[in-house]
Amino acid sequence: MAEKKEEVKEVEIKLPRAEKGENNFITASLNGKVYQIKRGIPVTVPVALAEIIKHSEEAKDAAIDYIDNRKSE
Repeated sequence: MAEKKEEVKEVEIKLPRAEKGENNFITASLNGKVYQIKRGIPVTVPVALAEIIKHSEEAKDAAIDYIDNRKSE
């Protein structure tokens, strides 16, 4: 009996271009599958992966804010 694959909803995202010295891609994984996503161009990814990337960026921003606040104390 053939397995029925679950349809994965996708969304188009565009990551900001990399700063000098940064990789021009990010690596993220979802359910054991690894994605290498190029910066600066629109790409289609699963909705769940887009959410993971969003939370990652939010955490990165929060860490930078925390470090900046600690420096000013």
